[in-house]
Amino acid sequence: MSAHRDPVAVWEVVDEWIAVAAADREAAVLFLHQQSPLRQIATFHCQQAAEKLLKAFCVLADQKFRKTHDMGLLTDMVKQHFPELAAVVGPMAAWTSWNVVGRYPGDVFHDIIPTAEELLEAVTVIERLLTNLQERRPESQGDIPSHG
Repeated sequence: MSAHRDPVAVWEVVDEWIAVAAADREAAVLFLHQQSPLRQIATFHCQQAAEKLLKAFCVLADQKFRKTHDMGLLTDMVKQHFPELAAVVGPMAAWTSWNVVGRYPGDVFHDIIPTAEELLEAVTVIERLLTNLQERRPESQGDIPSHG
């Protein structure tokens, strides 16, 4: 974090991203655990949770980003600033199409909806990234509420 940035203000923004990412993760889990799993909706929420966590890491790194759903671009930015996360965020680069998969009749992605097992693995990856992000909170910032 740059010395000129207020760490409390930075973590307030990061926590906003964490909150919306955690809600998407929860939605994905709920849709996966239905009697008839709604995989296409869970797929969308997995992509959204991952995208928002990647953006939270960009905020933490003071890396500007435009409004985008390009998971390859976002994972590259996170790997540039947090190379130790390459193995965690690497699989997310392929999730760009997940924000539209199966959401519209006749779309080209309808036949490539991930399996329930693949989505449960995605949730695990999302949870690992969320935990890693929260562990980066400075000790002196412990009083900042976590939304995860």
